[in-house]
Amino acid sequence: LQSGVEVVAFVALSNHWHAVIHDPDACLAEFVERLCSLSARALNNLHSQVGQVWEAGSYSAVKLETRGEIVEKIAYCLANPVKAGLTETPE
Repeated sequence: LQSGVEVVAFVALSNHWHAVIHDPDACLAEFVERLCSLSARALNNLHSQVGQVWEAGSYSAVKLETRGEIVEKIAYCLANPVKAGLTETPE
């Protein structure tokens, strides 16, 4: 997606996703809308389905102020599938 947004960390699970994003141009809302739209189309195509994949307007954005907050959220993002029991390691 050409939006000026840099995805630092990302993980998608079956019913939600987490991301740490650098957004210097304040384009988060547009970026999330396009990401959800394109990924929903791809997932529907992959599974031969039609319909809504992500709940509209259901994301929450938290501004990370410090390096510590950023590192903490990256770790949370990457550890989420491990915590959910979907894999043994974040890789």
